[in-house]
Amino acid sequence: MCGIAGIFSKEKISLEKIKKMQASLQHRGPDNQSHIIDRDNNFALTNTRLSIIDLNNHSNQPMKSKKNGNIIVFNGEIYNYKNLRDILIQKKINLTTYGDTEAILEGYNVFGEKVLRYLNGMFAFVIWDSIKKKFFCARDRLGIKPFYYLNKPNLFVFSSEIQAITKVFPEEKIIDKVSLLKSVKYGSIHQPDSIFKNIKCLEPGHFLNIKFNNELQKFKYWELNDYLREDISFNNQENYNDEIKNKIYSSVKKGTIADINIGSFLSGGIDSSIITKISKNCTDKIKTFNISFEGKSEEEQSKLISNHIGTDHFCKNFKNKEISDCFENFIKVMDQPSFDGLNTFLVSKEASKYTKVSLSGIGADEIFFGYEIINNFINARKQNMPLDGFFNYLYKLKPNRFFQKSFFNKIKVKDFFLNLRLINYENFETIFKKDLINTDHNSKMESDILRFDNNSKHLHKRIFNFEIKNYLVNTLLRDSDNFSMANSLEIRPLFLDHELIEFVCKTMTYSKKISQKPKKELRKIYKDNFDIKQKNKIGFEIPLYKLINVNLKEDINERLSKKDDFFSENYKKSLKIKMKKEKNLSEVKNFYIISKWFENNNISI
Repeated sequence: MCGIAGIFSKEKISLEKIKKMQASLQHRGPDNQSHIIDRDNNFALTNTRLSIIDLNNHSNQPMKSKKNGNIIVFNGEIYNYKNLRDILIQKKINLTTYGDTEAILEGYNVFGEKVLRYLNGMFAFVIWDSIKKKFFCARDRLGIKPFYYLNKPNLFVFSSEIQAITKVFPEEKIIDKVSLLKSVKYGSIHQPDSIFKNIKCLEPGHFLNIKFNNELQKFKYWELNDYLREDISFNNQENYNDEIKNKIYSSVKKGTIADINIGSFLSGGIDSSIITKISKNCTDKIKTFNISFEGKSEEEQSKLISNHIGTDHFCKNFKNKEISDCFENFIKVMDQPSFDGLNTFLVSKEASKYTKVSLSGIGADEIFFGYEIINNFINARKQNMPLDGFFNYLYKLKPNRFFQKSFFNKIKVKDFFLNLRLINYENFETIFKKDLINTDHNSKMESDILRFDNNSKHLHKRIFNFEIKNYLVNTLLRDSDNFSMANSLEIRPLFLDHELIEFVCKTMTYSKKISQKPKKELRKIYKDNFDIKQKNKIGFEIPLYKLINVNLKEDINERLSKKDDFFSENYKKSLKIKMKKEKNLSEVKNFYIISKWFENNNISI
């Protein structure tokens, strides 16, 4: 696990620039920092390493092939790298290390771009092809590991984090106003865009070829929709359940490969419990981690599950003052504005004291329909409940989850989920300065959502596609990487094994996944694996009142009183009222994050 960065330029590359990029990524790889500058071909590569597999210095990067001089920088883990090594050895390839980095590099030497077919894991890497004089850049199928790049005439820059690019090219801190609005409206920015106009994100399942005198070429090597188009049935439910369990077991077994002791996040929910229990059978000793706050938490349940499985369990109880201090650091390490991820930041902070790797149940909610409101929606559709009545019912329960009441008359999946992901704003247009909200901006945001509808006749397949490509990729995985690696911790989301997801896609119609109870199918499959009754997940709830109206009150009020180029004065007045009434404090929190992020990055709109 690492941080990677590089520059490909027609102009001479200074040592200072590549060293600056390297320094900005040191938190991602404190074990080793190295770089290489090729003056003949005008490129530079750097790597900061978090040593997990093959701890020997021979696996440090950038790594150069003795066969042809090709060079690789790689971020991630290839869980099946031993299988790839065996294939290469059979082809008489001489391997000098025992890690996955060399396996990718020599695999490329043998298979070219088709080496991607052989990789199971999470990855973002760049290979300098010394023969073709080009960069080959690739990202994993689900987008677990990030890859940002700047492509301009005579210049190509890439990195694991945006900040490494803007540290060297500060003139590129040009805010994309549409992306900024997306981050507030949806809680995320849809890839390939980023918060900055000229900095892009390589989409999951894609690779790039880039060389001078040619435009950047982007190709797709994996597509979720290809598997959603298939329908496979089983002879009986038992056979299907066994296959699901085999796929999950295989993913966890592969994902526990490491040359160090590993940990696992254990909230007490079904997802993390399954991952942890299987991993305990795959590795000798495993530590588990959870966090709690004053008041409501999952601490008790996680301890029960830990005792049942037999792990060394660590739970950090955060006091209110600690949360506010950590909240400041959380915003400081934020690569792009995000309203999610504080839980990941805090639990990673604690886990990193004991390990460099932690397993995670991220992805199970998307794969097995774990969001309760989704199941309620589908069941309402199945029972032909009038949509206006259903949505009005939901509105009474959670009025601020929806954008506008006219939405209640719409039935398209994209409309439902578009509004489901809003950050608690009842009237989006009243929040911002008028010059930020225009027809062009709104149409661009809408077009992004349209891309995620795969037009399947099966509603649950359309929802599955939307959840994976939208919320999972653009928010959960982005934040998971950003906030764990800020603490020098690698997170492995083992439900996101592409072989498991492909199988779920192809059997989705047969499995009848949708039910009133979230993840009912998963719970049913593993009903005999836990003696302790699984409780519904409580969820991560920040003690917002203490954070907003006690610890940060003075700073927030000062920011609400200042003029800015983003939020309207009327909206800021409404936030002051909400603070007094202790209503919708999440809106106040999100305002503070945006304001603080701009200040930390010395940016104005």
